[in-house]
Amino acid sequence: MAISKQPVSIRITITLPYQVFRDLQNQADQEGRSTSNLGAFLLENALGRAKKRAGSQLMVDSDDQDRAA
Repeated sequence: MAISKQPVSIRITITLPYQVFRDLQNQADQEGRSTSNLGAFLLENALGRAKKRAGSQLMVDSDDQDRAA
């Protein structure tokens, strides 16, 4: 049985508006971390919040459907 390992992280390239990049860079400098590290952290947090909202919305939608039935 072959066990496939998922990579710990993946490198991607994104294009940001210049001011977003400058804000990210300034914030990273203030926190003493790399721009890449802060960008990954913020993206991971934003996706986590979006998943929670989507999950909450799915629960609300299913509750609404239960009441309509």
